[in-house]
This record gives sequence, C-alpha cells and structure tokens, in this order.
Amino acid sequence: MDGGNLLFDRPQRRLSEHASAPASPGPTQRRQPIRDAILCFLAEPRRAKDIARHIERRTCIATGHLRAMQAKGLVVRLSWGVWIRRDRCGCAPDPGAIRRDNPAQDRLLRHLHEPKTLDDLVRITGQSRMALQSALTKMVKRAVVERLDGRKFAAVTK
Repeated sequence: MDGGNLLFDRPQRRLSEHASAPASPGPTQRRQPIRDAILCFLAEPRRAKDIARHIERRTCIATGHLRAMQAKGLVVRLSWGVWIRRDRCGCAPDPGAIRRDNPAQDRLLRHLHEPKTLDDLVRITGQSRMALQSALTKMVKRAVVERLDGRKFAAVTK
C-alpha cells in the first residue's frame, strides 16, 4: 500500500488565507507587579535582603530585578546591598567605589603600611600561606595592594 508522499499531496494554500489572518496587536506595556512593589518599597534606602523579604522572593531574585531596574535608571545602589529609587537620591555614588566589606582583607591591609613579604605576613597574622596568597591576589587586582620587586606587598598610597 503506497500512500505516496503525504507532504506533497496536500492541497496548497490559497493566498487569500494569509491575507485574512488577524494582524498582531502592537507592543503592549507588560505588567510588572514585582518591580512596582520594589519601587514602592524603595522610598528610603533598603537592603537587598529586606527587599527580597518584602516581595517574598529569594535575595538573588530581588538583586536580579534591582540590577535590571538600575540599567533602566530606576534605582541606584548606595553601597553594597543597599538600594534606593533614583528620584529619592540626589547624588549617586560612583559604582566603582562601591565594594563589599571584607574584614579579613581589611585586617591584612593594616599590616601593609610598610612593605612585607608573604613569609612576614604568615608569621605576623598566623594565617596559612594559601589564604594570604589568595587574599593578596584579590587585593592586587582591586588595586588596594601593590607588589614590589616581586616579593614584597604594600598598601597602595593615594
């Protein structure tokens, strides 16, 4: 029993069928209840954790919304994890100046007012070489610490 090629045996469409299709509606404004709730809540500076609790979502979800809203110019980041509506903030801080608090690196930085080797830092702080090397690498990338003559580390003076 040969049915032939069913794809080619189908009747062809008439051109009038395409013309009678309803035109798609123009772009419509999507409702964004979560972002609206965030904007209402940000009348004063709030932490991302508090915003997440307010919208009943995880902090990473709230932060994603906040970053998208920041890209659209709706909100401003005041410090690490603290946000406010743009219209409530007269002068936004430089985004490059905002950094997360890191007490371990801050304690290490106190010892680097004078150049010290990694061995000196191990002896002074009592931390492992690996932990100190990791912290120093991050601090060099952030331009908080500079490496001198390949062996010593020192705080960058501004």
